[in-house]
Amino acid sequence: MTHSHLRAAVAMLAAFALIAPASARARGPVADASVHAVTLRHLDLHPKSRRAAQVTLARLSDAALEACGASSFSLREVQADAKASMCWRDGMADVVDRIGDPVLAAAFAGRHGRTSLQQSAGAGS
Repeated sequence: MTHSHLRAAVAMLAAFALIAPASARARGPVADASVHAVTLRHLDLHPKSRRAAQVTLARLSDAALEACGASSFSLREVQADAKASMCWRDGMADVVDRIGDPVLAAAFAGRHGRTSLQQSAGAGS
């Protein structure tokens, strides 16, 4: 991964930090709605296989959990609440959209039943 890709990944994760406070106030397990960014090193933004895409999604999911008020060390119930929150769902969809990789998008759609933030917004209308 190049230095510019790493910066792009950090910028994408900052989107979680922007989404988390507003969504957490509406719904979610956040005790403190302070904004923070999560840094991921060596993130594969363009995975070559479905398995590699699933690894990338798992790392993004862990970052989203942190941004939405939980962590991989939180109780299972807290993690489930965070993953059910609008913060996590919209944050994950937004990051996958911003990355724009078709393999990653397909893995996300296969796991979460939607391909983009725009699709989820249209489903509610």
